[in-house]
Amino acid sequence: MLKNKNILITILLFTAILIQLNTTCFATFIPVTDENLTDTFEKFESSEANKDNYNISVSNNVINITIDNENYVLNYDLTDKPTFSFELPIEKGMSYEEFKKQTDNLILPMLGYIAVANIQGVEFEDASIYFLLSYLESSFNGSLDSNNSYIIIDDLNTEDGTIIESNNQNTIYTSEFGDRVIEYVNAIYPETQNISDAKGANSYVFTVEKQDMTETSCKLVATLTVNTDADFSKLKEIVDSFIYSDITKENADYTITLKVGQKCKIKTTEKITGHGLYNGSCVEFTNDYSEITAIEVGEAKGYLYIGEEKKSIYITVEENTGNETLETITLTIGKIPETITPNEPVQEETVTQEQNNNKDKDNTVATTELPKAGLNNIMFFIIAGLVIFIIVIGINFKKYRDIR
Repeated sequence: MLKNKNILITILLFTAILIQLNTTCFATFIPVTDENLTDTFEKFESSEANKDNYNISVSNNVINITIDNENYVLNYDLTDKPTFSFELPIEKGMSYEEFKKQTDNLILPMLGYIAVANIQGVEFEDASIYFLLSYLESSFNGSLDSNNSYIIIDDLNTEDGTIIESNNQNTIYTSEFGDRVIEYVNAIYPETQNISDAKGANSYVFTVEKQDMTETSCKLVATLTVNTDADFSKLKEIVDSFIYSDITKENADYTITLKVGQKCKIKTTEKITGHGLYNGSCVEFTNDYSEITAIEVGEAKGYLYIGEEKKSIYITVEENTGNETLETITLTIGKIPETITPNEPVQEETVTQEQNNNKDKDNTVATTELPKAGLNNIMFFIIAGLVIFIIVIGINFKKYRDIR
C-alpha cells in the first residue's frame, strides 16, 4: 500500500514538473478583444512606430484607417484566430498611378498584426520591423514566372518628349494601362498567393486572392491570420539579430545605464545633429539632443551623429523601484574644457601672455597652467642650478678638510 502511495506521489510530482516546464517555455496567448484592440490602436497612433501618421478608429468589426485624407477599411474577425482583411476593387479605366497607389495598400492588414503582437507584449517598433523583414524575405523567396513579367513604360510624364520603344509584347505604356489593367492583374497575381513567417516565429499567414473576375473588373482581397500558438517573445530576438546587430553593450563607443525618470546630459565639443536608435521609445531626447531622459524599462542601441562622425551608443534603462528622484549623470564625448556648456562647439581663441595676465579671475573655475618658459629663462635656470651645485660641493669639501 505504501509502495503504491509513493508511486502515485512520484507521478503527481512528475506531472507538476511537466506542467511547469510547459508553462515556462510557451507563453500563453492573450485573447484579443474589441476593447484591448481599440486601446492598442490608440497607443499606436501616438507612438514613434506610426511613421505614416495613420488615424485609426475601431467599431463593429471594422477598422477605419485615414492616410493623407484617404479612408481605407479593414474588416476583422476575432471569433477564432484574429483575422484582418482588406478588399481592393480593380476596374478597367484605372490609371497606372491610381493602381499603384491602391495596390501599395494591400499590406494594410499588417496593422492588425502589429496590434495583436503588442497585446502579447511586443513593442510596436519590434512588431513592425519583424513583419516587414519576414514579409520581404518570403516574397523574395517565392517563385517568379518570367513569362508573366511585364514592363511598364511611362509615356505620359516624359520631360523631353522622348518615349522608349519596346517590341516586348508584355510592355504596357501608361497611356494604355486603363485598357489593359485586367490583363496586367491576371498576369501578375496568381489566384492565391501565400506569404508567411514559417521560417521565423510562425506567427502569421498573409494571403492575397483574386475574386469576382470579369472582363472589366475584379477584386483583390488581402487577408492576414494570426497564429495564436506562436511564441511572440521570439520577435524581438529575431529583430535584434538584424537591427544594429554589430552594436553590443561591450563594444559600443558609449554605454549609459539609467533608471526610469533619470536624466543624462551630453557634453561634447561638436554639435550633435541627430541620432538613429533601435527601440528608442525607452528614452527621450531634447530638441538639441543634449539631454536624454529615461522613459521606460528597456534597452536602446544605435548611433549619435556628432559633427561629421557617428558614434555607437548603448543605453540601458532599469526600473526605478522606489520612484526616486535621481541625480542627473553626464556623458562627456571628447576632451571638454571645464568652461564649456553641453553640446556647444568650442570657439578657439588666441590670447597673448599680457592679455592673459590682465584678465579678471573667474571664481567659478580654477585653472592651473605650467609657465611657458623661453630660451633665456631656460639658460638662467641651468646656470643658477650649476652655481648652487658648486657652492654645495665647496662647503662639503671644506668641512671634510677641517675634519682631517
